[in-house]
Amino acid sequence: MKKVSTFAKSIFASAYLATAFSLPAYATEFSYTSTGIITIGTDSLGIFGQTGESLVGNVFSLTTSFDATPADLTNPNEIRSYGFSSPFAVSATVNGVTYSTQATFSTFALINNTLSAGIQNSGVPYPYDEAYSTAAGNDSADNFVFTYQYLFAHSSPFVGTSLDFGSNLSFAAKVGDSILNNFVLQNSAGEKTSFYSDLSLGSFVQINGSSSNVPEPASVVLFGFGLLALATSRREAAKK
Repeated sequence: MKKVSTFAKSIFASAYLATAFSLPAYATEFSYTSTGIITIGTDSLGIFGQTGESLVGNVFSLTTSFDATPADLTNPNEIRSYGFSSPFAVSATVNGVTYSTQATFSTFALINNTLSAGIQNSGVPYPYDEAYSTAAGNDSADNFVFTYQYLFAHSSPFVGTSLDFGSNLSFAAKVGDSILNNFVLQNSAGEKTSFYSDLSLGSFVQINGSSSNVPEPASVVLFGFGLLALATSRREAAKK
């Protein structure tokens, strides 16, 4: 089974201790939801349907929730949270079938508003707002659970001028943006269900707020098909 290593524990412990005694601590419930289309994935555990079925091309929604405490405040345009021995909740939905679990070990969150704040770098605006969440640990059934969710926004600001893990933020990816998502559930026998998505266009991120703001799966699929059709038409036009 994929256990969290002693080395990894020491790294997270060091980061946690370095910040816990130097900053005022206040925890905020933080929830990161991503919606998009899976580009790599297999359901070896059968949690979303048939055991061993490919998940490629399916619509997904992934939510990771935990308490976030601001730390490492050296950058005025960025807040981070390091959690050690921290509980977290995960809910993953693929084509309408949902798997939810709770686990404990490490969590990390980051929000950066450099684009929203209009920070200048040699006269050129620094080109991104950023949101990032990751969590790893073991659940009550001793399954290893891992999530990674990342948004790098170049096209337009979405964070705003204030930084708060409790803020309600939403973003639909456009050309030039980067959204990555990864989900892993591995049992004690080493069998796992996992999926990964790097198809940024058509992806949507909701931080906190209501899940009703997340697009319906059908609209995500239609958008994805639209992108494929556009790419095909451009290729055919280029051949003429």
